Amino acid sequence: MDDSVTKLKVLLVDDQALVRTALAELIQAADQMEVVASTGNLQEAVRYAAALRPDVVLLDVLSGEDPFAGACDISVCCPDAKIIMIDDVPSDANARESLRVNASGYLTKLQPFSQLAAAVLEVARGQRIFAPEIAHRLIHSADGLQLPASERDSPFADLTPREMDVMFCLVEGKSVKQSAESLGIGPSTVGNHKSRLMKKLGVHKTIELVHLVIREGLLPKTRKYINSNARPHAIRERSA
Repeated sequence: MDDSVTKLKVLLVDDQALVRTALAELIQAADQMEVVASTGNLQEAVRYAAALRPDVVLLDVLSGEDPFAGACDISVCCPDAKIIMIDDVPSDANARESLRVNASGYLTKLQPFSQLAAAVLEVARGQRIFAPEIAHRLIHSADGLQLPASERDSPFADLTPREMDVMFCLVEGKSVKQSAESLGIGPSTVGNHKSRLMKKLGVHKTIELVHLVIREGLLPKTRKYINSNARPHAIRERSA
């Protein structure tokens, strides 16, 4: 590739150093792209975005306490950046949040990393790309792309992975403080997650939450996630 051709600048945001390293090596190996910075800290990511003006940001949904607010902050300081949210496993709640913050993509680590690199190029060309478990259910509406609720959705479908973590800590009998220590976050953050998840589930007491989890058969020992090796689908839209 001609050195005079400008490469796509990519910012990596993931709280797992091994993942950042693997993605960085993959992207650096591509002629069209270069990693301008990588971090596991959301505030640092916003500073990098403001200073380095990346073309594409790969943002893990478990990075920091509120990665979607972080995505909004990045969009404010670097409005031309395309943001791809990366999840461990498919989550309707996180997919909807990604759509709400107008992310250019929502993919999971179930896809081979080579597909994530290809997704960077597609998003840079103005496409929006979503994991196959999400893409086939998206609909175009007057408000843009939407993910409708599935008739098969469980009562827990709208909980984020972090809210699920907090829920299981509570079901296991841990206090807010113990849950915070177990998850490595602050007690106030656990309290906020607890309030939101109980509101979503329509319960008011922890014992009611325990009964709901038992009734639905969703116990920590039996948590299972969707696994798929399918390729991500591209939702083609013209850039604004």
